[in-house]
Amino acid sequence: MVTKKQCTKCKKRKNADVIEFPPHPKSSDGLGSWCRSCSNINSALWRQAFRARTGKSYEVALREAKRAKWAEIALGAAEEEKGRPW
Repeated sequence: MVTKKQCTKCKKRKNADVIEFPPHPKSSDGLGSWCRSCSNINSALWRQAFRARTGKSYEVALREAKRAKWAEIALGAAEEEKGRPW
């Protein structure tokens, strides 16, 4: 017997497995509440809105943020080195 689960977004009943629903470790059944189709559509819309707001793709913005954070960490370490008496 295949168990069914209802997507909270589109309200369709689908097989309750990782093929139809993405994994979500904190949920009771280990599956997300939105089906993969709804999740994919939502992600695409979010990425499109992000690009409209920032003029960059999310991946590029994330890469730039990580580089800035690492530069900040490296600069802080260099400043620490200058202040050491030994």
